[in-house]
Amino acid sequence: AALTSGSINTGLMMRNGQAPPPNLYQYVHGYIIPAPWNAVQPTSTASFVTTGIDKEVATVRTWNRANPTNRRGLRLRVTAGWNTPAWAINLGGPAVRNCDPQGRCGYVPRWWTAPVQQAYQAFVAKLAAYVNPIPEIREVTEGLTVTEFGEMMVRHPNTGNNAAAYAAGGYTEALDIAAMEKQVDDATVFTATNQMDVAAYESPKGQDMSISKQIMDYAVSTQPGRV
Repeated sequence: AALTSGSINTGLMMRNGQAPPPNLYQYVHGYIIPAPWNAVQPTSTASFVTTGIDKEVATVRTWNRANPTNRRGLRLRVTAGWNTPAWAINLGGPAVRNCDPQGRCGYVPRWWTAPVQQAYQAFVAKLAAYVNPIPEIREVTEGLTVTEFGEMMVRHPNTGNNAAAYAAGGYTEALDIAAMEKQVDDATVFTATNQMDVAAYESPKGQDMSISKQIMDYAVSTQPGRV
């Protein structure tokens, strides 16, 4: 789902954070660049680390100057979850161990709690102030409630001990829905299009598309004129 405030990327995009190889120049018109919370804000007091963002913006600007009829754009993917910095990972209580079906495991903060939400909101507000003047960044995907990947509704509750670990951390579906709505609200600080990575919401009972629709409807109803 895309909440549209300005221009958006069109055509094909690379997902791996790199410019397309020469054999794809005529087909691919942009790419996604990562902005993991722990890489951009490794400590709560230090300056933002934007080296990776700056490098790709400069690359696209150089390309666009040389190729005015085949211009490229960028999507900034902001992730928390496994990519939460050490200073924020335990803000709402001890971090929760989270595993995926392939056996990979990491730790996520209790994104359904106010301390984590407040820290993340402050982070994206500061990041938005930096990237909003950059026209090459046409879209932003931000992820208070992500776990391993960029999709905001992937939970893997039936993998390993995930469901029990969530419950021990005070997680409830109602709190999770409220957190996802908070994530939608947080995205309004970006002037670029808010490109939401939505999947089927994962609950212990299985995938629940009604929750996915609820969040998308919330985005539409709370941000009129941006759709």
